[in-house]
Amino acid sequence: MAAFLPRARTCLLAIALAATASNAAFAQRNASDETELPAGVRRDDLRSPFWRRVREPSRARADRHFRRGLVFFVRAEEQPTLPRRVAVMRSAVLRFQRAAALAPNHREALFYLGRTLAALEALNGDEAGDEAALEALERLRELDPTYRTDVVGFELGLLYTRRGRYEEAIEAYEAGIAGALSQGEATSIAHSNLAEVRMMSGDLLGAVADYERAIRLATQSGRSAQSLGLPLFGLAVALDRLGEREEARRRATQAVAASGGTTLMLRAEGVFYDPESEVFYYEGLGQEAIAESSQGEARGSALESARAAWTTYLRLAARDDRWRQSAEDHLREVETALGR
Repeated sequence: MAAFLPRARTCLLAIALAATASNAAFAQRNASDETELPAGVRRDDLRSPFWRRVREPSRARADRHFRRGLVFFVRAEEQPTLPRRVAVMRSAVLRFQRAAALAPNHREALFYLGRTLAALEALNGDEAGDEAALEALERLRELDPTYRTDVVGFELGLLYTRRGRYEEAIEAYEAGIAGALSQGEATSIAHSNLAEVRMMSGDLLGAVADYERAIRLATQSGRSAQSLGLPLFGLAVALDRLGEREEARRRATQAVAASGGTTLMLRAEGVFYDPESEVFYYEGLGQEAIAESSQGEARGSALESARAAWTTYLRLAARDDRWRQSAEDHLREVETALGR
């Protein structure tokens, strides 16, 4: 399964304003609690910074750590090298962890802690970070099921997928998509990732439907070629595994065209595969599509690349892999075309 983790720059001002507004709402809710007030204190007084510190003495310190963490979170994207980016992100994690420890109900700290830990795992394969990210985001969802459901659902979907927890990943993506739709926003990436998880869980028809939605959204939005190409590649794979070979070839040809006539898009930054053998199934179909539209030496080169992809897929895939027979059929056809 191929899944796409978008890498977007974050506006510090927007984050700070959102966090400030959220913190103010949190304070106002606390001030409206039906609690007994100290003598001579009016309920309106509880909205002041002084009484906020009295009622939540650790919250002010938590907010300071959180704001510092946001600075590191944004700076990480500005770093010129991967090691520097990882180092700065770890600094952000330490601040968010401290904020969450001081104020366990700090939704913003949990949100950014989960996101940053998940991004670190994607960058350097830190599985312990994945577990900690899951813990933070699940805690946030338990604390406030309505908080940033579009992003939380997407992040949980990625994390569950990397753990092979496909049913939970499907539920998380569905919740994230519903949250995005409620705000008038729907992304091809979320639908495409949902389709990939459905395919790995065995629901090929469901995968086809979600890939088609992702393709429609990508076409309508006019966003990056990657937003269109990846679901086209995924749709080709799902159709091929359903036995619809002719339509699968047509979609693979469209995917290659969206990728500039190559399959390089499948190896782009932010795209990961689970299990690792999956990328070779995608590449095998893509190289076959290139061969079909090529002649002479170019056709032979594409067929050799397809043969290498299918051979590698079969070497890496588990013995009980449900798509092994299909890959073996492709390999035989390619070798016949090569005259072997």
